[in-house]
Amino acid sequence: MTTGAPGSPEEARLLIGFTCKVCGHRQHKTMSKNAYQNGVVLMQCDGCKNRHLIADNLGWFRDKRVNIEDLMHERSEEVRRLKGLDLLDGVEASQIQSALADRSPSPPPPPAPVEGAQDPAPRSSKE
Repeated sequence: MTTGAPGSPEEARLLIGFTCKVCGHRQHKTMSKNAYQNGVVLMQCDGCKNRHLIADNLGWFRDKRVNIEDLMHERSEEVRRLKGLDLLDGVEASQIQSALADRSPSPPPPPAPVEGAQDPAPRSSKE
């Protein structure tokens, strides 16, 4: 699977916060907007490793397209859509920042030592 160019619709990400109904663990995860709208999204709970259906646009689990918002409405549960982090309490906002940080690119690893190369001679601290 390839990702689109920066700023393209294929690169857009969505953030979801949910509480696992099996173990009660609260978590935040990111997903591709394209997968949420056009594919199948399953997320694994960090607490109990249960898999949660977030979106099924291909009919793998239901006969029609369905996403987490539809499933929650079927159960008369509240869906909150937020446009910014300023609407959250401090604890939840910090958890979200952590989830977003997990998606940021890692710094490149240090260069590997070259076989047979030697360290340069130590420098003298005398002037």
